[in-house]
Amino acid sequence: MIEFRFRVRDKPGALGKVTEALPGEGINILAIAGRVAYRSGTNRIVTDAADRARSVLDCLRIRFEEKEALVIRLADIPGELASILRDLENHLINVESVYPTSTGGQLVVTVDKTEEARRLLPLTWECSRGSS
Repeated sequence: MIEFRFRVRDKPGALGKVTEALPGEGINILAIAGRVAYRSGTNRIVTDAADRARSVLDCLRIRFEEKEALVIRLADIPGELASILRDLENHLINVESVYPTSTGGQLVVTVDKTEEARRLLPLTWECSRGSS
């Protein structure tokens, strides 16, 4: 999966333009996270169609960065996320972002060493890979 990182101004409707344009092109938003700092909103979006999402962001004249994202299914038990993050820490893998998908029990995770993190994931975790 591809995570798109971009900024929009901190004003009503700025993020809404993106969230309207993507589905308008038949693109489903699988996960979204954002925060505001210094009058700018920093956002992360994962979709079901990275190539088309890239085109939409280009058409909106939004500058963005891309990062390969891992999608992890978590067991619904206390400490599961802590265990995953500890494993990554023990292998000196830094977590850059983590946020839920629109499907329960799944998280989007980006790290500084994606291939190493992928090898660490136990079979009980599900990981999606690809450009769309």
